[in-house]
Amino acid sequence: MQATLYHQRIMTLEELLSDVLCPLLDHSEANVELVGVEDKVVTLRVSGKAAFGPEATLLQEKLIVPAVQKVVDGAEVKFEQKWARPNAPR
Repeated sequence: MQATLYHQRIMTLEELLSDVLCPLLDHSEANVELVGVEDKVVTLRVSGKAAFGPEATLLQEKLIVPAVQKVVDGAEVKFEQKWARPNAPR
């Protein structure tokens, strides 16, 4: 029973990220991906403007955290920043 609930929570979080948050964040040159879930701790990897810059706090606290907490009631959301390397030749 616990495993089923855990897998349902993971699937719902993945749907939230792929269907709602990623398309919204894409317009802000940002991205978010699920790293893992343990009990009620959800770890997400953010990149682009969701990780760095003045928009990061706003995107994390006002968009990402409330959306995740709707799926996992009372979740603690932790963030990891993903560094990106420029693709342009030097």
